[in-house]
Amino acid sequence: MKAERLYAITVYLLNHGRTSASELARHFEVSLRTIQRDMDSLCLAGIPVIAVNGAAGGYEISDRFTMDKDFATSDDYSHILTALRGLVSATGDQRAKQTLEKIAHASAPGDNGIILDFSVLQEGDQVTLQRLQTAVLEKHAVEFTYTNNDGETRTHNVEPVAVKERVMSELYLTKKEARKFILYKQGLLGDYRFTGKSGILDFVRQAGCIQFDPIDVCGKNPEIVLQSRIG
Repeated sequence: MKAERLYAITVYLLNHGRTSASELARHFEVSLRTIQRDMDSLCLAGIPVIAVNGAAGGYEISDRFTMDKDFATSDDYSHILTALRGLVSATGDQRAKQTLEKIAHASAPGDNGIILDFSVLQEGDQVTLQRLQTAVLEKHAVEFTYTNNDGETRTHNVEPVAVKERVMSELYLTKKEARKFILYKQGLLGDYRFTGKSGILDFVRQAGCIQFDPIDVCGKNPEIVLQSRIG
């Protein structure tokens, strides 16, 4: 247990820099005395821990110190590979694929029993995701149109700092929210935007289904079920 905590403290200091003893004690849920003993143990093990006095003082590790890659266990590499595979499945990014290949080649084979498959995020959004990533890296502004729950449509111009994808396993809507969603999707809520022949095609793409007669309906099953339940 102590060896694991000493390793965790070393990694924490390398990632966060100078940290007070009280913050370390709070983070690792131990006493201040235990942290002081741990620092002595790290010094005896050859880790160059530096103690800085004063109001902004704390413990830090010398910049000259680098951690050997063997410090990472097979379980650590397995978790890294799982996360990278999830990133690749979500974005298809070539750089992420190359990183995945490097880590997979350098690490021992292992399996933590977890598969992160975010490939559903690529359905229609991959090009947008790549454009946003490029905008973040090159510090470009992007413009997008957003429609809120009241059907109000506004155009925003922003400079993105990061791309965050959220996957929701379940979505709960009230009947009122579901009715608003359907009305907006059919163009009956908010600004009228379907005009002319091109508007007809835009509506078909937006609605995703067409009713040919009062009985037979051709469309996406989830939407047909949703409309039948709240009608």
